[in-house]
Amino acid sequence: MGHSKVAIIGAGSVGTALAYALLMRGSVTEILLVDISTSILQGQVLDLEDAALGTNTIIRAGTFNEASQSDVIVITADAPMNPQESELKWVKRNQQLMSSILSALLPIQPRAMIVVGSDPVDVLTWQLQEKTGLPRHCVFGVGGNTRSTARARAWIAEASGARHREDKASVYVVGSGQHPVVTWHSAHINNRSVNTIPELADHRATLERIVNSDRGNEIARLKGGAWFGRAAMLSRVVEACLVKNNDDQLPPPVFVLSVYVDSLNACLSMPVYLTHQGAQEQVQLNLSSEEEKALKEAAVETTRLYETSMIPPAEYQQ
Repeated sequence: MGHSKVAIIGAGSVGTALAYALLMRGSVTEILLVDISTSILQGQVLDLEDAALGTNTIIRAGTFNEASQSDVIVITADAPMNPQESELKWVKRNQQLMSSILSALLPIQPRAMIVVGSDPVDVLTWQLQEKTGLPRHCVFGVGGNTRSTARARAWIAEASGARHREDKASVYVVGSGQHPVVTWHSAHINNRSVNTIPELADHRATLERIVNSDRGNEIARLKGGAWFGRAAMLSRVVEACLVKNNDDQLPPPVFVLSVYVDSLNACLSMPVYLTHQGAQEQVQLNLSSEEEKALKEAAVETTRLYETSMIPPAEYQQ
C-alpha cells in the first residue's frame, strides 16, 4: 500500500472512533487529527497515541494546511440539530460549518479524495463537489444508507436461514437519508431472488421498517450519540480508497455512497465501485417502476433542500 496519510477533520466521537478503527485495521501509515478545539484535540491525540503503541501507524495533531496534502481527507465534523430547529436552519448551519472547513483547507492537493461523514450527507457532499475544485468522483459521502444497506443484507441473510459467510445477500438502500429506497425488486441471496423465497417474499414491509427505523436517534437517546457503526463503515471506505488493486481479475469493492447522479441531477446514495482513483462507475440497478418513482422523488427533495438552503438566511421562509 506504501506510505498513506489520512486526515480526519473533527476530533469528536465519530472522528476519534474512526481514528481508532484505522489504527486497529493497520491500513494507514499516518493519521492526522484536526479540530478547532485545541484542548479536546490534544486529549484525544494523547489517548490515541497509547492505542497506537505496538502498531506501525503514527497518529498526531495536524493543521488544516497539513490535512489538505493528505491522500484521504475525512470530514466528520457537523452540528447536531437542536430540538426546536427547522430542518432548513440545521442544513444551513452545517453548510456554513463546511464552508469554514473548506476555506481552511484550500488549496487541496489535486490527488486527494474527500470523504464526507457529516450530516446531511447528500447536501454537504454536493456542496463540496461544487467548491473544492476536485473531480466529482473524488468527493463522496458515507451516510445512513451505507449502513442501512449492511443491515438490510444481514436481515435477508438471517431471515433466509443462511448459515455460512459465503452466503451473500445482495440488496441496496439508495436515495437520500430522508427518502431511502430499498431495491427489493432485484434483491437476491446466492443468486436467488428474494421474491421466490417463502421466508422473504411476504416480508418486504418488515425490511422497510428496519431501514426506516429511527435507529440513530434511538441510540442517541440511550447513550448520547451513535459513532461506532459510522466509524467502522468510514474505515472500510478509507481503506478501499488507499488500496491499489493490481489484479485485474478481482472487481473493486462496491459501496453505497453519496455521489452525483447525472441522470437525476442530484447527489444521492447509490452503489458505486470504489478504487484508489475514487468513486468509479455506478452499479446498474434493476428497479421496479415504484422504486424508480421513489428515487426520483428523493432526487427532487434533495435538490429542493440543497437549493433552498443556499439562499441568504434573512430570506428564509419558516
